[in-house]
Amino acid sequence: MIYDIKVFDKHGNLKKVIDGQKDFQKIYCVSDSPVASVKGTFVCRYCNITVEQTRTSKITCGSDVCRNKHARSYHKKKQARSITCRICKTKIKTTQSRQITCSKECSEENNRRTSLAGARRRQEYYGVWDVKRRELECKK
Repeated sequence: MIYDIKVFDKHGNLKKVIDGQKDFQKIYCVSDSPVASVKGTFVCRYCNITVEQTRTSKITCGSDVCRNKHARSYHKKKQARSITCRICKTKIKTTQSRQITCSKECSEENNRRTSLAGARRRQEYYGVWDVKRRELECKK
């Protein structure tokens, strides 16, 4: 039960009475769930059934089969690409976007070579090949 709301002016005179229950219903109790307005009809892409369209972006009729088909269409399998191994120069097919070698051994060799290249750059810049090797040479 919502009481009536009495509105007074600055002199204390009653200006108007607002029905509180009616305003409460208008603001808060319109509906528990919004009613979707029909924006036309469309044909489901997967089962070719004509369905009422409540959203302009709706693509399927809403059945589980059509929704699953639509979800699977976005998650397509990666296409294999052909690469040449950096180390042994063999041609392989892979679905991995960052793969550059054919095996674990070639991957380890590639890491060794890139580490050596970094060590050479550090030697040119700092004048030191490797701190541990330098310490070993001083002990001899």
